[in-house]
Amino acid sequence: MQITQTFLDHVCSSEELCPVSIRKLIYYVGEEVRNHYPEMQTRTMASVLFLRFLNPAILLLSNRTSLLSHVMVKMLQNLTNGVLFDVHKQAGMTLLNEFIGPDNLQLMHNFIARLTVCVFVSAVDMTLCVCVCVCVCVCVCGCIMKREKKKRAKEKERERERERERERERERERESARVREGGTPSLRADAPRPPTRAPARA
Repeated sequence: MQITQTFLDHVCSSEELCPVSIRKLIYYVGEEVRNHYPEMQTRTMASVLFLRFLNPAILLLSNRTSLLSHVMVKMLQNLTNGVLFDVHKQAGMTLLNEFIGPDNLQLMHNFIARLTVCVFVSAVDMTLCVCVCVCVCVCVCGCIMKREKKKRAKEKERERERERERERERERERESARVREGGTPSLRADAPRPPTRAPARA
């Protein structure tokens, strides 16, 4: 029981470490429950946190084989539900009912109250944040597109250069083939031509 008490004390004093997304989720669950069953609000919020997040983590870390982890999970779940161990069905666990006492119930209640204090930004601040995010995204995307455009232009230039090199290589191979066959090398358009002599006068 001491280990479970230490774990509970640590959890209930570290609400700042809880991710904002989980805090908001629990907050919205509590608001929905409050609209229909106000007396169940805190209990439901605590059950969501422990049943869906903390208790599975305890079992996962212990590979689901440790008896201690199963007892801890059962104690924490009964605490969040505000239910004592039954004398007839769970006689061996009734000694742990001390854990589910007023002090820990109040500790859990205060923890959930602190955990779900969500600070929501005003509409003006939210609009400003959205505008800033959009501007940043546009600038970043513009820089990325410009860099990609330059990269593609360089790739195309290198490809054209490789194609010209291949064409020159093919031309050299054709010239070599003509020489081997006993012909004369053909004159390319860019090759220097021999000077032409004027016809001799009679």
